[in-house]
Amino acid sequence: MNQPAAAPDRASFSIFHPVITFEHREFYERIIGELNGIFPICNQGKCTAVEISENATEQEQITDLMKKVETFSGELLSVTKKLFDQFYQAKDQFCRSIYANTAYNLINLLDRNLLERTCDVRWWALEGAFADCLAARERWCAACTALAASLDQCRVQLVSQDALATSGLFADLARPVAALLDPGRRQTFFHQIERALAHAGPEAREHGATVRSAADDLQARMRFACDRLADIRASYTLYRDLVLCDRDGVVLASGNPEARERLAGRSLAGEGWFAGALATKDGNDYHASDTTRSGVADGLCLVYGTAIRGEGGAPSGVLGVFFDFLGETRLILEDYLPKDGDGRPLDGWYSFLTDRANLTIASSDEIAWPVGQSAHLPRRHRMLAKGERASTYVVVEGADAALFSARTDGYLDYPGLGWTSHLVLPKERIFSLGAASHGPVLDTHELMRSRLIPEINKDTYAKVQDDKESIKLISLNGIVFASKLGKRGVALGPIFDQITKTGDFATSMMEKLLAEMALGELELNLTALESFAKQAIDLIDRNLFERAGDV
Repeated sequence: MNQPAAAPDRASFSIFHPVITFEHREFYERIIGELNGIFPICNQGKCTAVEISENATEQEQITDLMKKVETFSGELLSVTKKLFDQFYQAKDQFCRSIYANTAYNLINLLDRNLLERTCDVRWWALEGAFADCLAARERWCAACTALAASLDQCRVQLVSQDALATSGLFADLARPVAALLDPGRRQTFFHQIERALAHAGPEAREHGATVRSAADDLQARMRFACDRLADIRASYTLYRDLVLCDRDGVVLASGNPEARERLAGRSLAGEGWFAGALATKDGNDYHASDTTRSGVADGLCLVYGTAIRGEGGAPSGVLGVFFDFLGETRLILEDYLPKDGDGRPLDGWYSFLTDRANLTIASSDEIAWPVGQSAHLPRRHRMLAKGERASTYVVVEGADAALFSARTDGYLDYPGLGWTSHLVLPKERIFSLGAASHGPVLDTHELMRSRLIPEINKDTYAKVQDDKESIKLISLNGIVFASKLGKRGVALGPIFDQITKTGDFATSMMEKLLAEMALGELELNLTALESFAKQAIDLIDRNLFERAGDV
């Protein structure tokens, strides 16, 4: 089970924090050791001042120089201790921003995709073949109603001739669409009509001829509607099926040849998406279902529908498109994960979606995050507001991990379905040294001028440079002063040289760490930009592919 382990929004990282790497602990100890080594050197300088001069003024001048060195060394010690906290906080905050954006981009890309589905269904509902099919259905039903009325006038004669004594003809004429589309009833239905017409008057026989003609016309238009739906489905491979229903919910046409015979004549009136589509106000309106189950396709479906309207604007039927939700989202989810040499997501990386009820509706790894089950997430990640993001540390599959979540805020006029995108990655990925630790490839001064580097890092770098120059200047002044003492000042020279070397070493180590911080942030930016660029190209390719289907 995946157990949440919430972390504060802004963590503090002492050198003893478990995420601090061994290399950085060793780095820290070397800097601290060198800086602490300045203090005994300064004490040695103070003692040497007493030994080489009995002049109180000269002793005080040397002591003042040593105290200034101690002051700047103390400041560098303080900066060093803060620097590692600052370094790891920067990594933590920067990664939170990058990966929270990645989680948001995923749900945003999906919303863009689903907006296209709302456009698809509204555009295809204008297709003449579908309106013609529904109009033919109206003519067929009207012909059957007229025939039933005509036969009803001669019902007594028909019964006496035994033409209707054992038949369900009138029941079928009351539900003509079901009778026509049911292969088991169609032949019997028309046979009964022929029997009845053999004993009926000329008016009834005329209506019978109209029924036969209307039936042929409706069947031809249903076949053509099926062909058009199949053409659309072939061009837009992200649909499992497309169905045309009459206003009673009876399926007249399907785009999936394998399901066509099973669906023809089936009533979908009880499915929520059908009721929502039939209730749309006009041709600009649509109904978007949340994940649901349907008699059209197995498993969870995502259905977009709208009404098809006759000349007066009243709904004559409904078009429903069944988006291949799991197939498409699986591709999108895995696109956001780094891969191994075999193209599989790296261990510890997961991407999944939850709905308003916190049920997992799509997952890159259904063992870790099973579809259809409630996701074990911290409360804050389950209760995000529209467009809100969250990040924290959790334990997933027994390993420390970082969790990033983003709630949909829709796209343009598509409000979204209240889903949340989640990205999980190993916690060590955030705090690992990465390629930047192998040595800077850019000049540190150039790095510090980058707008991508936080101001606090730039201020720290400037402080280190100031203290470094101050220590050098003090040492230089000390060496000048020692030279004025003649032979008596010879003993001070090595002390000031050692102070300069120690200060240079400590500050150079700090510069390396600041450079590593800067390069790490640039590397994260580059990784994020590469990911976002890939996502943008993927979005463009998907749109161009759909435009090819439009043609």
